[in-house]
Amino acid sequence: MKRTNYLMLAAGFVLALGCSGQNGTENNDTANVAIEEEISTAFVPTDRGVEPIVLGMDVKDIPASVDGLYDSVMEYKDWEEFVDYRIYTFTSNGDTVIRARAYDANYDKVFNIASINVYSKANVKMQIPEGENYLYFYDASLEPERPTGD
Repeated sequence: MKRTNYLMLAAGFVLALGCSGQNGTENNDTANVAIEEEISTAFVPTDRGVEPIVLGMDVKDIPASVDGLYDSVMEYKDWEEFVDYRIYTFTSNGDTVIRARAYDANYDKVFNIASINVYSKANVKMQIPEGENYLYFYDASLEPERPTGD
């Protein structure tokens, strides 16, 4: 009788271990699929920024939101050294994911993006340079020439 109980107990133990290992594998597979889907839906940077936010674009063309990239954008207006500029902060779930600076390079009230910072919380496939916390895009030709005192 004791031997039968030990065999039943051992069989139950083996069965329990086998089932728990299988469930763990299924959970890991599900987690891996979720990670792969998240990576595959990430935006890919180009040499001009992260579509649709790219260097040289007119700020009038900035979408109010882009699914998976940002859900809101705020504009801040200022000037320095007689030059008007705008700062655009793009957020996703309250986190800043992109910040862009735009200038009126030709003094015609048309603002074009001259620099873009893409932060690590953005849903973007990127390799951030060591020691930095963002990816940086810049085009000096989009900045206005500063007036001189001559």
